[in-house]
Amino acid sequence: MMLGFQSSLLSRLHSSAQALLTPRVCFRRAFALGVTAMAIGFSQPAFSTEDIKQPTPEQIATEIRANTQYLLQHVTNKTKGIIENHDDFAPFGAALMPDGSVRYVWAVPPGEPLIGVNGQLVLNSVRKALSMQAQQGRILGSAVVYDYKPSPDSEIDQVNIELEYLGGHAEVVATEYTLSPSGVTFHQGAAKKYSPMVFAGNGTGSPR
Repeated sequence: MMLGFQSSLLSRLHSSAQALLTPRVCFRRAFALGVTAMAIGFSQPAFSTEDIKQPTPEQIATEIRANTQYLLQHVTNKTKGIIENHDDFAPFGAALMPDGSVRYVWAVPPGEPLIGVNGQLVLNSVRKALSMQAQQGRILGSAVVYDYKPSPDSEIDQVNIELEYLGGHAEVVATEYTLSPSGVTFHQGAAKKYSPMVFAGNGTGSPR
């Protein structure tokens, strides 16, 4: 199923940023944030609050960049395998867990028939499933993957990956690709920030 973009990747990203909220879907194609264990019930603290060092903005930015790139590489490899094995696929999602593992979210598993499947509903259900996990504090990051076309008769093959991270970071990465007998080749992509949909509200997936 493919979602709609136009001429150059960057201009297509600019002109279709709003369409990400209600995209036209058509089938076709961790380093995880460290979780600090807290001991409860001790009469004396193991350390004082003065010993706790808060991460700097630069450290936070570095973590987000490293973790989202880690997640991006995971889902790019997964997408490559799906296209090579099944050619067509429905939108799917991935969650970056606190232990660094990546778990996938399938509304329509790869290889299942897509006839009669409403791609928009699939996309929305994947986003909603990930958002629920974000609200419950179970995931650090998310990715939503779908094919995108500027028009039904376009010959461009493109994959969009919506990357989000705890705290409200959100960017969509658009990459054109070609499929040949030797496999899928992804070309240089472009990225654009957008308002988070999984980690919405206060950046955790919870309303303000």
